[in-house]
Amino acid sequence: MSNSVLYFYFKHGTSDKSRHNSFLRAVLAQLLDQSTMVSQRFVEDIGSQSEVTLRSTGNLQSLVQRALEDYCLSTLVLDGLDECNVGESQKTIAWLLSLFKFLDPACSRLRILFAGQRDGTVDEMLSTFPAISLETSDHCADIREYCETFCGLIQEKFHITSAFEKQIVELVTNGAKGMFLYARVVMENLLDQTRLTGLKREIQPNVFPAGINFAYERVVQRVLLTAPQPKRDEAAQLLGFIITARRDLRWREIQSFCCIKPATASVDYDDRLFVDSKQLFGSLVDTHHNDGCHGASESVIRMVHETAKRYLVERGLINESLANCRILNFCTEYLASTPFSMCLKPSVIAHHARSGYYGLQDYAIQYWYDHACLYSKSTDREGACAKDPTLSLLANFLKEYALDVATLDTSPTEDLLEFIASDDRDRASHLNLEQRTFSICVEIESLKLEDTKREVFNFLYGPTNVFKCHKPWCPRFFQGYKTSRNRAEHMNAHDRPFVCHFNDCFAADIGFPSGASLNSHTSDHHKQIESTPQFPKESTSSKSEGWFQAIASGNLEALEAMLHAGQHIEALDTARDNALHRAARNGQDVVCKFLLEHGANRYTLSRLGQSISELAVRSGSVKTLDVLIHRRPVAARLHDETVFPALRLAMTPSKREPSERPLRFTHLDQAAEVGYEGILNDVCRANNSEMLASLIQQGLGDFASDEAIWQTIVTNKKLDSGKGSAWETREVMVNMLLSTGKPVVSAKSILGAIKRVHCGISKALLLYPETQSLQPAQLRAFREAAPAKSLTEVVRLVDRLLGNLETQTVEAGSSVTLGNGRDL
Repeated sequence: MSNSVLYFYFKHGTSDKSRHNSFLRAVLAQLLDQSTMVSQRFVEDIGSQSEVTLRSTGNLQSLVQRALEDYCLSTLVLDGLDECNVGESQKTIAWLLSLFKFLDPACSRLRILFAGQRDGTVDEMLSTFPAISLETSDHCADIREYCETFCGLIQEKFHITSAFEKQIVELVTNGAKGMFLYARVVMENLLDQTRLTGLKREIQPNVFPAGINFAYERVVQRVLLTAPQPKRDEAAQLLGFIITARRDLRWREIQSFCCIKPATASVDYDDRLFVDSKQLFGSLVDTHHNDGCHGASESVIRMVHETAKRYLVERGLINESLANCRILNFCTEYLASTPFSMCLKPSVIAHHARSGYYGLQDYAIQYWYDHACLYSKSTDREGACAKDPTLSLLANFLKEYALDVATLDTSPTEDLLEFIASDDRDRASHLNLEQRTFSICVEIESLKLEDTKREVFNFLYGPTNVFKCHKPWCPRFFQGYKTSRNRAEHMNAHDRPFVCHFNDCFAADIGFPSGASLNSHTSDHHKQIESTPQFPKESTSSKSEGWFQAIASGNLEALEAMLHAGQHIEALDTARDNALHRAARNGQDVVCKFLLEHGANRYTLSRLGQSISELAVRSGSVKTLDVLIHRRPVAARLHDETVFPALRLAMTPSKREPSERPLRFTHLDQAAEVGYEGILNDVCRANNSEMLASLIQQGLGDFASDEAIWQTIVTNKKLDSGKGSAWETREVMVNMLLSTGKPVVSAKSILGAIKRVHCGISKALLLYPETQSLQPAQLRAFREAAPAKSLTEVVRLVDRLLGNLETQTVEAGSSVTLGNGRDL
């Protein structure tokens, strides 16, 4: 058994660093990461539980305890206990102390270092254990040294005398009383003065701060109360943004907040700030750099301390509820604006990307729900109504993202949020956030800008780490990577596409993030099975196992030798998959090329009915997909092959999220022969809105037809759970098709929608400008087919159309074209 070293730092106001469950998840991840061999029993137990069960506190505690038992000695450093949410530190300490009763000290020992400010509760819970106290006297010498160093900067700026320097050092050191924060706030405020008279005024006995709150007051006087009105208003609004934000903000995000105008879907670059954070906020905020990025746009801005935030709120200078409401309004209006619409063409997305419009996409996507929950808690249920602009924007946003909230127009926020999953992953899947943001990220990554436009781009997006994770709930969705290769490796950690070929092995379901991990697993767990000799002669099964082992390791020489020795290239493994299926699933482009060159049949389906190309798409390996595409006969390819990038985008899988299972073409390789229109029809028949959106975005919307609408209406395909009703998705898909302006809607499709009692689709088709000319008799047929109670609005619309016909003088048998609904 090995040893482990674990660390966690609680941070107030950060959702993933301020709760007991956050601590458990982080420690569990560290324990699993440091383990040299993961127990098959342990992993199987995790795989057998639902996500909801796994997220429970009891299960997390049980898993951490079991993982600790795999180590001889575990050392845990737990810092920032005073930064926990209310009650969370007690919960964490109590559980950790209880472990000493259950862990066998002869096998598994645990050492813990607790660190944090005394708050009475923590002291009492840990009173029986040894403690190291850092008293006031221990800090005084360090504070004095800090003040002396800082006074050097003040002397350089104002050319003060050494006696004046010593006076400042003595005043600040004595006033700090061991509190470094006080010394820092006061010294920075003194340095920020613009005149020597101002510096002298600040150290006068009746002005010099006698405590941390008085120190904040001196800063507030300068940046909020006596500053010019424009600067004062700017500082107050942006301080509200910083205080209410759910994570630390980059300076470029604050600039984006100033420049982006959701109401007009535009960016006014002239609205950017021409002062830096210190000039605007003084020592109320802290500025530092992450990830080795030293550009001004990448500076991280946060409140200098929680006490500064508390002072501004209690002083009435910042209204938290109002600030949160402003951010929520921005996020919901921003995400519902045109640049985030489904089915935008790449050129349109690129236009908005160049302007910097997506500069706050990362924050808005990840944290709109947090702000909505805060708004819900701070809103009086009796006062919440449809006239509330915040509630109206929220409802409009949810409708835009395909949620049926039509009946909640007059309901309070709490009722709206009941329809939204509280878990980040479930919510991203429910609202289809990944599909909406994926195409935007692809365009941002591929932009090639001139130097003049690059300045704006870097200013609002940042110059580094543009390759973001595709999962909106992942931290790397914001942080990103510097190269696409690093991002691809990270995505494999989500999708784990390298699965073990032993069907009864736990890794056949869970998979691995890399081929190397799979090979290591195979060597550790299945080597004995594969090398077991068969007597009296080697069986076909044993030979096949050696064949598939060579496939997994990519040993082309061994594969060549086996083929010459009589190995059948289409041999099946125990899971009924052949070598090409295995290589495509693992993203082994070189192996796939080798097998195709030696006669492997590219049109055989896997045991789950998946084509070779779909397996390659699932692996995330573009090279493998390209090998499979470009080795097809020329006559069988698409003329411009634009459909394959579309399929790749739309079919990105997720093992952890079965509800995002993509469309399965029976013969994806033969999709070209179906034709563009046929592909759209197949997608509509499968009721796959995500793929339809991607195909339209890639340019196939020109081939939208009435047949695609008909297939959408009549399909019996049901959705996976968690995605809303099938009819809701069909309405979204019909509107996508109509938005292209290409279909000529037939009476058959309208009647089909009416007979299936779908009001939304029926109305959309009747009001569509390109609906074919309809005879009065057809309108009467619609009227007779429409149930009066279920389709009241459709009945009224048809009656209105018939009434218009009766009042017109038309020749017998003449027809009327149903044009723009606004003219009816």
